[in-house]
Amino acid sequence: KGNLIVKFWVEGMRYAPLGLHHNKKIKSCFIDRKIESTQRKRLPVLCNHAGEILWIPGLPPSEIGRVTPRSNTVLRLTYQ
Repeated sequence: KGNLIVKFWVEGMRYAPLGLHHNKKIKSCFIDRKIESTQRKRLPVLCNHAGEILWIPGLPPSEIGRVTPRSNTVLRLTYQ
């Protein structure tokens, strides 16, 4: 529902990666995936109309954006 918003990561942002039902700091996710600090600030953060994070390149999609059998529309994103 609504528009998608693209932001850039800032310290302290959190989201629930797919498979986790609780929030985790994005910085911790970047560290776990060995994404360098210089690259982190350039990665787009895709959010829904409510500002909830849906996806960041290099990280799993958000639990709130999970595709289920009841999903009517699916958006496939890539980033280079």
